Amino acid sequence: MVGRKNSIESTSYLQEGYNEYTKRLSSTIQLSTTYHKSNDDLLKGLQVDSKKGFGIICLDEKGAMYTSTEFSSAMYHWMEEYGSRLVFVIGAAEGLPAEIKQYQYQYNNQYSGGGEGKKGKGNGSGNGSGSGGIFNRSPIFMSLSKMTFTHPWARTILVEQIYRASEIHKGSGYHKD
Repeated sequence: MVGRKNSIESTSYLQEGYNEYTKRLSSTIQLSTTYHKSNDDLLKGLQVDSKKGFGIICLDEKGAMYTSTEFSSAMYHWMEEYGSRLVFVIGAAEGLPAEIKQYQYQYNNQYSGGGEGKKGKGNGSGNGSGSGGIFNRSPIFMSLSKMTFTHPWARTILVEQIYRASEIHKGSGYHKD
């Protein structure tokens, strides 16, 4: 996430919500937030994560939109594909850097598990732009909504949806269709 930690965490009720869902997930999914001071720092961090084989999921208004059930299926598919290592990216106030967005047009959401805005077929395992690119494999682009959210809201909504996805996968009664 690009932004200042203090400005994000100063919205205490959203931080409390994030902490609650992180606590609920702690027995099954480990979450952490990394703050980057600039887009350059973000790109360097993502390049390292990509080389480690982590799945990169970028939040972008033009990304695929999922129902909660579709997101659960997609998330667990990605976890299997990437060895349970996923990185969700929330860009700066101006959105994702152009160096990341270029991949959206090359390989936009190839996972075929449903969701609005899907293009093509496949499993999200594109190979980026070849040698010299930021990513070993193309990132996946998804949207939380057609609306725009502040960083604290996006982070809290995302962690709740990750929790909901895990509960759907377990078959608990948390999610109501």
